[in-house]
Amino acid sequence: MLKTPFKFLDSYTSDDKDIFFGREKEVEELYYKIFDGDLLIVYGSSGTGKTSLIQCGLAGKFEDADWMPVIIRRAGNINESIRKTLRNIAITPLKEKNTLAQDVQSIYLDYFKPVFLLFDQFEELFIFGSDEEIEQFVDSLKECLEAKQSCKFIFVIRGEYLEHISRFEDKIPEFFNNRMRIERMTRRNAERVITEPCKLFNIEVADGFPSKVLERLGHDKTASIELTYLQVYLDKLYKKAATKDPGHIVFDDSLLEESGRIDDVLSEFLDEQIARTENPEDALTILKSFVSNEGTKKQMSAGDVSDFIKTLGKKLPGETIEKYLRQFVDLRILKDKDDNNKYELRHDSLAAKIFEQISYSEKEMLEVRQFIINRYNDYEKRGTHLQESDIQYILPYENKMFLNEEQKAFVEESIRSAKAKKNRRRNVFIVGATLLLVTLTGFSIFAMKQRDAALAQKRIAEQKTREALNQKELAEKAKDLSLKASQQALDAKSYAELQSNIAVEQKKLAQQQAMKAQEQSEIANQQKSIAEEQTAMATQEKNKADEEKEKAEKAQTEANRLRLLALSQNVAFKSLQLKNEPQLAALLSTEAYNLAQENGGNIQDAQLYASLYQSLKNFDPANYPNTIQGPAEILAMNTSPDGNTMVLYANGSIAYYTGDGAAPVKTVPVKGPVINTGYISSNGKYVLTAYEDNSAKVWNMADGGAGSPLMKGHTGLIRAAAFSADGSTLVTGGRDSLVLVWDDYKMTKKIKYPSRVRSVAISNNKKKILVGCEDGIVYENELGSNDRGILTSYTGARVQNVMYSSNGKYMITAASNGEMSIFSSAGKLLKNIAGSSSADHIVADDATGLLVEAAANRRVHIYDLNELSAKPIELADINSFIRDIALSPAGIVSVGMANNNIRQYSVKTPVIQKKLAGHIRRNMSADEWNTYVGKDVPYRKINTSLP
Repeated sequence: MLKTPFKFLDSYTSDDKDIFFGREKEVEELYYKIFDGDLLIVYGSSGTGKTSLIQCGLAGKFEDADWMPVIIRRAGNINESIRKTLRNIAITPLKEKNTLAQDVQSIYLDYFKPVFLLFDQFEELFIFGSDEEIEQFVDSLKECLEAKQSCKFIFVIRGEYLEHISRFEDKIPEFFNNRMRIERMTRRNAERVITEPCKLFNIEVADGFPSKVLERLGHDKTASIELTYLQVYLDKLYKKAATKDPGHIVFDDSLLEESGRIDDVLSEFLDEQIARTENPEDALTILKSFVSNEGTKKQMSAGDVSDFIKTLGKKLPGETIEKYLRQFVDLRILKDKDDNNKYELRHDSLAAKIFEQISYSEKEMLEVRQFIINRYNDYEKRGTHLQESDIQYILPYENKMFLNEEQKAFVEESIRSAKAKKNRRRNVFIVGATLLLVTLTGFSIFAMKQRDAALAQKRIAEQKTREALNQKELAEKAKDLSLKASQQALDAKSYAELQSNIAVEQKKLAQQQAMKAQEQSEIANQQKSIAEEQTAMATQEKNKADEEKEKAEKAQTEANRLRLLALSQNVAFKSLQLKNEPQLAALLSTEAYNLAQENGGNIQDAQLYASLYQSLKNFDPANYPNTIQGPAEILAMNTSPDGNTMVLYANGSIAYYTGDGAAPVKTVPVKGPVINTGYISSNGKYVLTAYEDNSAKVWNMADGGAGSPLMKGHTGLIRAAAFSADGSTLVTGGRDSLVLVWDDYKMTKKIKYPSRVRSVAISNNKKKILVGCEDGIVYENELGSNDRGILTSYTGARVQNVMYSSNGKYMITAASNGEMSIFSSAGKLLKNIAGSSSADHIVADDATGLLVEAAANRRVHIYDLNELSAKPIELADINSFIRDIALSPAGIVSVGMANNNIRQYSVKTPVIQKKLAGHIRRNMSADEWNTYVGKDVPYRKINTSLP
């Protein structure tokens, strides 16, 4: 038990999951988001609890075997920090020349569980990092993502620095796709942060106390909560109450009255702690060194602190600085030094408060010093001195700040260089000015002569202009007289033409009158035809309108159907969030199923299945899924001809199980030596047992378990076997890289392969075999030929499984890198599925249309072979390594585990929905319906047998 239920300024960790409250919704969303891609950005303002949400909330969602969390801070350089952190946890020493991708792969192979790299305080890269450091990190990250390893990256960053992420998108376009914003906590959840830990620690809390605490912190009833302030204040209240009666701690109004109103609890805490030091002024100066120019916290060693305070005009002995640093750790202002001997403030909120106490002149001094340091770093790389404008900027502060010898020499050399440049410019200017003066004198004499000549030419031009104006005036008068005479002539011609046109028009009018009578008759006939056409057109328009109306109604119906299907998904998702309200969750998952079924949706949808499954498990976790405790190690599983699950155990027994009982309905013993491994034919009629001496034997289950003669031929352990449909042909493969073909238990063919054989399959017509090897290659062979054709290959991975589906419609292969490929019977690639963990077992059935895959990360995925683009159903509550799987015609998936247990899951949603209906004891209230389903959907009862 912790001494206090409150975290003060520390983040929650996985050890605090019992006292972590108020973020359940965000934890669920974060858990689902982490599986949407290999990258996740978690952002929000300071004090929203981002780090706690991941290190405690998300960590609580995983079993220890499901993830390998690695927390990384930038420190001096993010690339070096990653390398050092991975080296510290590696079991197999990491090679110096390794890339990040190679290091991550080595860690994964050391622990054999997915690696999660958690980058906390990621904004430090943009505040303190150089362009070169950022570029190197982006390149390493890109390479790691392209390697498609069992690794996920989570970046925790303050929201105001989110724009810097754009620097990553040129090389990693998908970097910003998967993100989650963390908002401040609501008042209701903040009250739970107070009450729930108090219950666990038997702290008596008076009625209304949580609300009054929030009011004293300055939060009204609608405001979101600053968690940092709340934790500091609660810690203070707890300590004050503990001084009264440690055995019976009470949170009541009197405790609040004694504590008084605190408008800024962090500032008060900081002032109180600084006042406890020997010299508060020196203490504050030291604390200022832990704040960046951006007002965020930064890591500092004792030597860094010494250099910093010299910049502000103070000098303190090293032992005095160490004494203050130890005291600040004890006062809970600083975190203790890390492996790099660096200290840092416990929270960014403290940095913000200290930043407020840095004076304007101190900020200027620090900015100038940082400017000199940056320019000195440029000088070391490119040999460039300070410019004259740079020198003018720093001169007022040159004698006031502390610089090391190298930096001082750099500034002095820059000043000398600038003076030399200035002298050279001055000499050039004097020579240039003299030459310019001589030139201008010559030009002045020449200009005066040209001016006199120009004046004479001006007088001549003015005289010519006056003469030209007189001539223009005479010409315009003559033009006016000519225009008047021309107009009179045109008027006379126009009159004559008008009289002629009138005569012509009168003749035409007479002709038109003659034709008009004939046209009237024709018009009457045309109007009759038009009326008939318009009647036909009206009929066509009416029919067209009826068709358009029908289309609109169908479109509206389809839009409503799609809306209800979307609602089905939404309601299913909501039910998953209500684990503590099993009745309501069951009602919502049933309504989601009804909506999908009534509107032609996919009732085998992954979200819908997860909702129904979880709701049923909420009621009966002990009995669902059906769990069977086996008597020994499980070697092989399949389905018998009558639909039962067959299991071959290492003790030499074969047991048959139904889908709803823990005891076998039948057990058949097989006699012989100790079994090394075993295989069951796809139709359940034959069982092969392989032994340590590389021999094997076949048992005919249709004949009561009669055994074949002992079959010998392999020189290494048998690791794969497949039966033809009629059982007459058997194919085996082993560590000796051999594939042997047996007819009637006699070896008839031997084929050698380049590497060890991991899996074999034989087609229904016995003409072809598939062979998967450890070198990642899948071969497709004609049984009558020794030629080895390549179906597919997996670079850098081994083949785990090959198979033909039950009717031979598909060929399916799977590899240790999680990749699974589905081919048509003709060898055409239909779908390539990329997984995050080794695909260890597969089974496919054409009749049910299902493909089941079991991965090394203890996840089982069920795919629809008829709709491979659909998201698969996932079974994620398997608590041990998976040894084998089986799929029955009734849709029962049986999962055999390393702990000898077998779990049986029904993957048919109608079956689960029917079982769930038997647990529903009420209907939704109107308010619940409106909240979770919606007011626009008419209310209905789920359990119609209730009043």
